[in-house]
Amino acid sequence: MHRHAFLVAGLLLLPLVPTAPAVAKDKAHLTVTIDTAQIGTPPGPDAVSKDLAAVLSAQHERTPTREDNAVKDARQTLTRFLEGMNATVDKHALKKARQLFKDATVALETALGTVKERFDRPRPFKESTEVKTCPIKLPQSSSFPSTHAGTGTLFAALLAHVAPERKAELEERGLDYGWSRVVCGFHFPTDVEAGRKAGRLVAEALLRDPAIAMKLERSAPELRKALGL
Repeated sequence: MHRHAFLVAGLLLLPLVPTAPAVAKDKAHLTVTIDTAQIGTPPGPDAVSKDLAAVLSAQHERTPTREDNAVKDARQTLTRFLEGMNATVDKHALKKARQLFKDATVALETALGTVKERFDRPRPFKESTEVKTCPIKLPQSSSFPSTHAGTGTLFAALLAHVAPERKAELEERGLDYGWSRVVCGFHFPTDVEAGRKAGRLVAEALLRDPAIAMKLERSAPELRKALGL
């Protein structure tokens, strides 16, 4: 997907299972490490039916407007995240911020890549023919955890760092962004919850990095303006 970002090591601490670091590099070779054991594991067989029922329920309640928003939320970009809050997006003014958030997304995806491969959980639409997906290209990777849900949580946390007075609204947007994947039949709720945990871990790690925090602060005026502040 993306090929430039931070050096990221995803550490999966599971018994009797060898682990491998997931890495991605940018020019500065910045490093972010998260312990993916904190994300958890997919539910056992007894909980799968409940997970699937939640997907079918979300689809039953799906309106044309909600489906349209879910389709748009397939774009993992700062622009789309802000648009979902009815924010004013000036792509030129937000050029550096958009690149920073793009790099943050790559860091998240890289950290979760090994986890997704290890568990190889089938997506809802592969588990049941009752699942009716949104009219967009079907994702080919495995289901657990949801990188989209992680992206929503990650973006909300980074934006809340520069706009703390909008934290509640940003977090709500992050939740809705991740839930779009359930609405579309692309993820189970447990995938989404695991993705949110990953998003928080990556956000915390990035904000601890002085170089990343500085870049975010430099983009703060433009980001706050986009949020109407």
